[in-house]
Amino acid sequence: MKSGIYKIANKINGHCYVGSAVNIERRWRGHTSGLNGNRHENGHLQRAWNKYGADAFEFEIIELCFVFALIFREQYWMDELKPEYNIARVAGSSLGVKRTDETRAKNGAANKGRILSAETRAK
Repeated sequence: MKSGIYKIANKINGHCYVGSAVNIERRWRGHTSGLNGNRHENGHLQRAWNKYGADAFEFEIIELCFVFALIFREQYWMDELKPEYNIARVAGSSLGVKRTDETRAKNGAANKGRILSAETRAK
């Protein structure tokens, strides 16, 4: 099991996505499964995958590191490479991610009527 920082690069236009994972091989399988199934969580990357095809992309491990350093090193590489396919500009955060009205409605419906424990409400 390798932990570290990886890049998904579009060989045609040079755009890329940078991510980090505790288990890079498992994360890559998750990306390819989502992208090939047209259900990847990153719509921007999904549209590029659909447009250019799987053969236009390459997966590269750019740095192996300890788990405790993943977010710090991911941010370094995001600052260095300025990946066009990343939605959030801050590693490990959803800061800057724009959600559609449909997504907000789905999240609201999923949480409506949810009963929180007294401990959770206290937090």
